[in-house]
Amino acid sequence: MSRPWRVMVIGSVDSGKSTLLGVLSDRAVRTVKTESIDFCGDFVDTPGEFLDIPLHYNSLISTSSKASVVLLLVDPTRNCPPPPTFSSVICAPVLGVVTKSDLASSEQIEKAKKSLCRSGVRESCVISSVTGEGIEFLKSTMERYRPTS
Repeated sequence: MSRPWRVMVIGSVDSGKSTLLGVLSDRAVRTVKTESIDFCGDFVDTPGEFLDIPLHYNSLISTSSKASVVLLLVDPTRNCPPPPTFSSVICAPVLGVVTKSDLASSEQIEKAKKSLCRSGVRESCVISSVTGEGIEFLKSTMERYRPTS
């Protein structure tokens, strides 16, 4: 039996996780801050503090074993890169996602992509959950990781 389709979203505080989840799940954007790992249908939302505080890494790593794919978000307008080699310990395939492309300069976006590479991400997308830029490409990329029955 294959595991269920589940997308886990990891990112620092204010990286755009809740907004992206609203777009991907076609539901209204939640305004309540996630305070613990939250399983919502096909999605797993994680608090930003879990990536910002190394003490919580084990929770993210162990929960990733329940995911089909992990989206690692980086906001290029803030200097909050993911930890070096972090993606290599995640138990599911990791897609890097540079968010807020509508607010960032091309230099900021390139710097964010490089930080994802240092984290071990092999494939990344640039998106804006507000304008919709890159969302269809992200969805089609995620679909490659959907388990077959």
